[in-house]
Amino acid sequence: MSLLPHDKGAAQVYRNINANATGVTITTKPTAVFGIQVTNCAAALRYLKVYDVIAGATPANTDTPVVTIAVNANQSVTYSPTCGYQHGYGLGIRATTGVADNDTGNPTTNDVIVNIVYAGVP
Repeated sequence: MSLLPHDKGAAQVYRNINANATGVTITTKPTAVFGIQVTNCAAALRYLKVYDVIAGATPANTDTPVVTIAVNANQSVTYSPTCGYQHGYGLGIRATTGVADNDTGNPTTNDVIVNIVYAGVP
């Protein structure tokens, strides 16, 4: 993981109001992440797992996340590093009910809301 200043072009926002254990590939190009905001609407802890995905791949429970963000019940977490951090291949996410990298516990519909600010890197 390398840090980057935010001078790599216009940022984009990814939004998902139903993040779950099924992996989502946001982009398959090298990416810098500048901020992640996660809201947990459930009455129990939830986990957002962020992945560096290889082109054509979808994050799965057999992959190792780059970042795992724990969000307490009915709370929000904002993760905004001073400098963006780079994903060399692409960007993907999964949300689960358990912290283990291989957890497949699926949050209930609309439990986990995610907003990610990112930009492509040359």
